[in-house]
Amino acid sequence: RLAVRQAMRIMGHQFVMGRTIAEALERSRKGENANYRYSFDMLGEGAFTSADAARYLEAYRQAILAIGSGGPYPDVFAAQYWGRAPLLTRNATGGFRDLLDLDGVDELLSRRGLRTPFIRMAKAGQVLDSSSFTASGGVGAEIGDQVRDDKVAAHFADGATVVLQALHRTWPPVIDFCTRLAAELGHPVQANSYVTPPSSRGFSAHYDVHDVFVLQLAGRKHWTIHAPVLADPLRDQPWGQRSAAVAAAAQEQPMIDTVLEPGDALYLPRGWLHAATALGEVSAHLTVGIHVVTRFALVEALAALVADDPALRATLPLGIDVADPAAL
Repeated sequence: RLAVRQAMRIMGHQFVMGRTIAEALERSRKGENANYRYSFDMLGEGAFTSADAARYLEAYRQAILAIGSGGPYPDVFAAQYWGRAPLLTRNATGGFRDLLDLDGVDELLSRRGLRTPFIRMAKAGQVLDSSSFTASGGVGAEIGDQVRDDKVAAHFADGATVVLQALHRTWPPVIDFCTRLAAELGHPVQANSYVTPPSSRGFSAHYDVHDVFVLQLAGRKHWTIHAPVLADPLRDQPWGQRSAAVAAAAQEQPMIDTVLEPGDALYLPRGWLHAATALGEVSAHLTVGIHVVTRFALVEALAALVADDPALRATLPLGIDVADPAAL
């Protein structure tokens, strides 16, 4: 009996990586363990109620995401998610403080002399007039549209969200990150940060005309994601043109209903409806926008290039049959 117990202990140490996915992944990467392949088993057979089943399903989903994000699988993202479907990744990096944190936000607002349009403020879906939080910088800096941190603080205390725009031009860590990401993806990249006071929402449900990676920096934010009302919208097809359809879709059951915490990342292809509300404390996230290149954009660019050709600008003959390629 003692020998069996000792054998079980040895086998357990060698073949059981952990009681949770996080613990198992951590142990499987260390020392000699890294040379082996592993299977992961989760005991969900004990679900007796629908609530148990839902909880186990979420646990399975998060386990799959944790395992998938633990390795270099860009081919999986490219094949299954890029431009197709949202992807939520839980704290795979340990946070994004190397890019931006609340101390950095404070520095940008109080010491960097930001001007519009590098800052916006919004409350309950409405963008505030910039004159309500900007003014002259004083002696030697009389430019009239510089941010006034005291006015920003007053609006923030009243429930307004701060939007720090174009951080890929103003904040060095984000500049470097976006430069590398654009080179890797082959598509232009921008970055904004959204800082929301407790229990507040800056914008109502809407969609973007570019893909986004949402990186939760601080606090917690409740997100609801709905399927597109227009698949793959172009840059001249903003959500405001379909505001009634967007509002109606936002009342339906969301495809994703979740809370992002620091270190979480959410990928949303263009067109997916989203809305977010801060929970209980100041929340900040970085939105990395990917201005995807499309075949339509390439055709537009080619058409613009040939505009300098006089023969193509010339008037076509009277009575021409434009359906006849030879006549053209």
